[in-house]
Amino acid sequence: MVFVDQTPSNPGRLKRAGISRPARPVREPVNSYEWPCPGDLTARAVEPARERRPRLLTRRLPKVAIATALFFGLGFGRVLQLVHARAWRLALPSRQTDFALYALVLLSVYGLILLLLIQLTELHGAPHWVGLTLSLGWIGLLVLFFVWAPWLLTDKLVTRRDLLP
Repeated sequence: MVFVDQTPSNPGRLKRAGISRPARPVREPVNSYEWPCPGDLTARAVEPARERRPRLLTRRLPKVAIATALFFGLGFGRVLQLVHARAWRLALPSRQTDFALYALVLLSVYGLILLLLIQLTELHGAPHWVGLTLSLGWIGLLVLFFVWAPWLLTDKLVTRRDLLP
């Protein structure tokens, strides 16, 4: 059963009979926070922790991250080569230039990601139609990349026309 509450604190609000909870007591707003110790003591306790932070790690971390991404990212080109070689039943011999090709494909992927990030920062606040137009360009660019990379990695044994749907 539902009825309209006519109390001065809740005029015109619906209220369920027998199920409604009692109103919570009004709390006073907090004007100040009481800390277990004065603020300047807390600040003094934090400052030495900042000084103890190893600066060597913060300098090396970006270099280690880039080296790791490059080392493990080389597998992307190898996987792309294996997928297309097995799909087309090609026997590809190992060559001296394979790692250079893997690196070229990986750097192309990184270049595409960098281009996308730059575009997104520049397009912030641009009209909607600009993003839609650029998305068509990105579709074409990705189709070109995924035709070029397997064609290059399979020693040009699979034609570019065969790589398109």
